[in-house]
Amino acid sequence: MWRVLLLHYAMINYIMNIHPLIVHVPVAFLAIYALAEISTFGRLKDIGTWFWIKAFLLVTGFIGAQAALATGELARALNGMSIDRGLLHSHEQFAEMTTFIFGVLLIVYALMSVSREISIQSFLFSLAGKVHEKLSKVVLLVVHIGSFLKGKQWLVSITAAVGFILVSITGALGGALVYGPNADPFVGFVIKALGL
Repeated sequence: MWRVLLLHYAMINYIMNIHPLIVHVPVAFLAIYALAEISTFGRLKDIGTWFWIKAFLLVTGFIGAQAALATGELARALNGMSIDRGLLHSHEQFAEMTTFIFGVLLIVYALMSVSREISIQSFLFSLAGKVHEKLSKVVLLVVHIGSFLKGKQWLVSITAAVGFILVSITGALGGALVYGPNADPFVGFVIKALGL
């Protein structure tokens, strides 16, 4: 019986430790993406690979954010320890807002990638023609929306800046949950600013 209890405890402890391992991926990738997006100007924005580097950071960070949300929910469900529920709720809300903002940016990047690359357009038009002719009009609309968004780089940069602020606050709240509200000056500032 004690072996079963020990195994059960070990499994819960293992699952609880998955979230802290995974959460650093979206924090790092999304923060670096946002800084890269904000700092895109001059010659840098004309380099074709720069768009794809930012897209890689965004996609990897967003996938990591989905994994962090899932493991965070699991950790919350398994956590029997006393924890500040208000702080936990705020951390969850900011994590969801962060994921939403970067999800919107991911959709924008998908649309812009279609408008940027003729090979992607050709593939989509070819695929649409094989499925149904009216889908070609949808692909054309996607290309036009992507072109419009490509011309609104300032809007993408502002959204990325909001995402950077949100991911920073989410990380600070997570740090406060683990290390306490005075873990570092930024964590203390966020806790005080949010009235937690």
